[in-house]
Amino acid sequence: MKRVCDQAVVPKLGDRVLAETTREDWTRLIAGWRAAAARPKAKPKPGEKGKSGAPGRDGAGAAAFLYRMVSAFLNFAEMQGWIPAPLLPRKGAGVIAPPLAARARALSEAELVWRAADREPPKLSAFVRLLILTGAREAEVADIAAGELDLGDGRWAIPGHRTKNGIGYVLPLSPLALVELRAVWPNETPDAEHPSARP
Repeated sequence: MKRVCDQAVVPKLGDRVLAETTREDWTRLIAGWRAAAARPKAKPKPGEKGKSGAPGRDGAGAAAFLYRMVSAFLNFAEMQGWIPAPLLPRKGAGVIAPPLAARARALSEAELVWRAADREPPKLSAFVRLLILTGAREAEVADIAAGELDLGDGRWAIPGHRTKNGIGYVLPLSPLALVELRAVWPNETPDAEHPSARP
């Protein structure tokens, strides 16, 4: 926030008395920041035929962030009596700096390194794929012990002493997760004394 303030606000309005600034000053500031943050789509490098280059950006994200920051400050300034009235419209974000549309793209198998795990030893492959399939933390998967698993019921009970917040919890194991675990522990009911699955 300090960096954005130093780069966007101070050069334009830093020498002005706050109470003497206008709504136009602030809306122009945000529009200018959006234009400054915009970047055209990058062209492919020579010899990279067929590649699209880096995506362009229209500065909408930068403008939306600046609007929220400025709006919070100006609302506080009004509450403190530093300015007599709001200097940004109460519901103007949708027009002046609309938020970015939510992304709906899912990661591909290649991005998740799923196929790359085929080239690894069984424990390392299971480790990588369990991270993907369970969403558990790296250390929780790396130190998984057979006594925590119930492959018959498809459950993994992680004790509190191994979790970040100290509270144990139970994760359901999908059929894909069970396949990965059985590649490491082929028995239906693993031995509770089996060592950790750390690769």
